[in-house]
Amino acid sequence: MNGQNKERTNAHKQILLSSLDLTVGETSYKEECPQCREKGSFSVTKTEEGLLYNCFRAKCGIKGFIPTNNLYTIRKKEENNKHNIVLSKLNLCTVPTKVKYFLYKKFNITNKHIIDNRIKWCTNSNRIMTPLYSIDKEYFGFQLRNYNKHTKVKSVVYTTNKKELYCPINIIIKETPIVIVEDTWSAIRMSDFCCSVALLGTYLTKENSKYLLGKDIYIALDNDATYKSLKILQSFGGIFKSYNVIRLSKDIKNMPDKQIIREVLPQIYGKEITSFLSAK
Repeated sequence: MNGQNKERTNAHKQILLSSLDLTVGETSYKEECPQCREKGSFSVTKTEEGLLYNCFRAKCGIKGFIPTNNLYTIRKKEENNKHNIVLSKLNLCTVPTKVKYFLYKKFNITNKHIIDNRIKWCTNSNRIMTPLYSIDKEYFGFQLRNYNKHTKVKSVVYTTNKKELYCPINIIIKETPIVIVEDTWSAIRMSDFCCSVALLGTYLTKENSKYLLGKDIYIALDNDATYKSLKILQSFGGIFKSYNVIRLSKDIKNMPDKQIIREVLPQIYGKEITSFLSAK
């Protein structure tokens, strides 16, 4: 395959891969045709089985169909390769003392949390590296969180599966209740008290919600995520044994343990838990 044909094939593949995010029946117009390079002549329509593509330019007329399963396999392979390349470039070491102090002061993350969840320090990016594990303990990526407050980008997630829920390593999802939170730090903090999982900026899907089937679910998202809480209840409330939205005065990761015991746990276990834990 010569250079020009290889470039066209790659452009064609990238257009189709980006079209996977279309809903069934939706059409993407005004793409540049990878064959004739005519702008606005290429369309892609998503069906139940795959993607239909077509160039409207008479002199070109390229068209065809490709099953979505084939494309999902290609996309997963590309994401794995990208993830492995990024991971191989990380220089990891034990979290420095000053960073441990930062984590404790900001999120009440203790040295035990750091060890238990295999958190490391990335020396070439000067960021905190948290490995990401799914509910069934499969590794699916990592998160890099800034330490320097002057850094514009607070957190970057590299993942091989964008739809997985993050679960702290010490959690085994067998019994209820399960608390759904937004981020890794909140999930780690709540894991001291009950089962917890983090959405990591995504939504529940048919794939990841299967682990929550028949469970007592408590949704404790950040204060600015009310819409996401309502969407979860509308879409998945029927598969839970029970569900409740926890009222928060601040994000769980920013609460000291005493505030979690006083404010969050009574909404899960009842008011008796507060006096019981406070007396321990």
